[in-house]
Amino acid sequence: LSHVTLGESVMQISQSAFRVCPELASITLLGSSPQAVENGAFDTATLIAYVEPENASTFGGAGAQWNNLTIVIRTEPIPISILGTQLRGSSFTIRFGGEPGISDWRMLGSEQMETFADDLTTNTGFSETTPGEYEAVIDISENPLIRFFRVAR
Repeated sequence: LSHVTLGESVMQISQSAFRVCPELASITLLGSSPQAVENGAFDTATLIAYVEPENASTFGGAGAQWNNLTIVIRTEPIPISILGTQLRGSSFTIRFGGEPGISDWRMLGSEQMETFADDLTTNTGFSETTPGEYEAVIDISENPLIRFFRVAR
């Protein structure tokens, strides 16, 4: 185990939670700082914690030491893979895989592939069907000319 991702809903990390993980080099925390982190939760001295830019201040900011972890603000995009698509009436469904526990997805659309100026998030229902697998159902009845879609955060 070299990397762990903790979802937005993690509220507590128990004592010695990662004690028997000698290969663990980094952890990604998708939410704010958990309310309770017990002593010895992270015993690896060189562990790096990647956090989302909007949550960095809850961990003390970039470069801070938080429960023996060095905080690094995550700037790279989260990779996703398209698992399937389906058009049924005015509903377009995209199934995709990514890191588990993410709830702030956005859906962008366009009539041309070069620009994605239309934010379709309010017309899109996102759900995590299994850990790390998501489904986005877009109501395209209000924007019937949109033919290109982009999943974003």
